[in-house]
Amino acid sequence: MKKREEYIKGSDYDLKAVRHNKIVFAREMRNKPMWGVGLMACFATAGVFAIAWRMDWVGMASFAAAFYVGWTSFGKPLFFGDRAEREEEAVLREADEEEAVVQDQDSAFVMLDIDGVLHPFQSGTLVLLPVFEEWLRQWPSVKVVISSDWRYTHPEEELRTMFADDLRDRMHGFTPVLEGAPREDEVLEYVKANGIKKWVAFDDVKQGFPSTGSSNLVHTTSKTGLTGADLEKAAEMLGLETQTVAG
Repeated sequence: MKKREEYIKGSDYDLKAVRHNKIVFAREMRNKPMWGVGLMACFATAGVFAIAWRMDWVGMASFAAAFYVGWTSFGKPLFFGDRAEREEEAVLREADEEEAVVQDQDSAFVMLDIDGVLHPFQSGTLVLLPVFEEWLRQWPSVKVVISSDWRYTHPEEELRTMFADDLRDRMHGFTPVLEGAPREDEVLEYVKANGIKKWVAFDDVKQGFPSTGSSNLVHTTSKTGLTGADLEKAAEMLGLETQTVAG
């Protein structure tokens, strides 16, 4: 995760901001050790005066409270800043991942085959990609995951660039590769891992979806590839408002 150096202030101050600010503060303690030692000494001195003021359990409790505040606020970031930073970054990363899963639950996903879908057979021409892209522009909540065998031979970034600039951030990676498993199992693994609620698969091999073919598969014809009727069916299966798409 990229480290951010500035404190977060004002209306953006929430639990994630608190943890981010703790990372920044731990880094500052390491960069200014004398500042941290001095502040911690001030709290320790305050604790000593508390004991001198009340030589009983109240004084001891005041000393313990002062020492605890000084240590947690300045000592721990100073002496254990690296570990504290890693712990806070791990919490932030988990929060970001949970947030991404929630967003995925609210989105609709297309598990996209390429051969026989974005072009007839295995021509490799992507002649039907513009039709698919126009459909995507109608539905900003729809995201794309590549399930095609192209993921064996093409890196993710290369396949991302096949989409128009305004749609590249809608491509969310690949389904996993499960040797010997039908494509349906790879798709369901991705769906489960990301908490996805709504999805359809565009694929020209119906046999690859023995269990979900009737509910989640838009079966394209290899000879023609993706059609407007296929896109209308996908919109209906995803619960989107059906519109006529040319193609």
